[in-house]
Amino acid sequence: MKVLILTTVLAFGISISGFSQDVRLVLKSGETKTEELQAFTVKKLFFKSGSIEIGSVQTVYFVSEDAVDKKLRQYLTQAGVQILFSNDLIRPLPLSKSDYPQEGDQTIILTCQDSTSALFKRIGQHLVLKGYAIDYSSNELRIIKTGFRATSRLRYNYYLNIVVVSNQVVITSQWKVTQGNFAFKRRSGVFDWHFCYKKRNFKHRVGQVLHADVMKNLEDFERLRIDYK
Repeated sequence: MKVLILTTVLAFGISISGFSQDVRLVLKSGETKTEELQAFTVKKLFFKSGSIEIGSVQTVYFVSEDAVDKKLRQYLTQAGVQILFSNDLIRPLPLSKSDYPQEGDQTIILTCQDSTSALFKRIGQHLVLKGYAIDYSSNELRIIKTGFRATSRLRYNYYLNIVVVSNQVVITSQWKVTQGNFAFKRRSGVFDWHFCYKKRNFKHRVGQVLHADVMKNLEDFERLRIDYK
């Protein structure tokens, strides 16, 4: 197996760094992402998630000048890629228990690294891939409204309001009770989404259900952090 790997490396001219490192890429399309760089050739960068053509990259941020392999610097310079440095390279973190919203919070805020236009496109595509229907969107205003969607349990329907402001995705929602939900004694109408606790959790509350469903659908959406308001 080691012989096969070595043969492949020699055949394709792949250079493997002595250690993996996170780099921030700004693509010519406007998209920005943080990836773990593992290897490179004269034409490609190789990451855990796949490879990217060097020619499609506008800027690469490294944590420091010492982190740039000499041969990689040569390849990037020849391709006209700008090399910059940043000490705040952060890999998106999964949701933890401390990330839960507080009593009365109504908004989820995802802080990302993209430009506004790239982030608006990325969140829209992500919602569609997760099965949300898009009732309305405005590229000019950077807003998206999804169609109603059933929750994974209990009998609620909800939709999401999305606003992209700078490098943040701001998410609010409204929900309604579906027919047959006797816990609400046939209440009708659409209600603003807000989080409320019962004994430090969301047990048997619409806030719990919506929070769990929405965050599950966002868990693989690349972001720097999550805030609530």
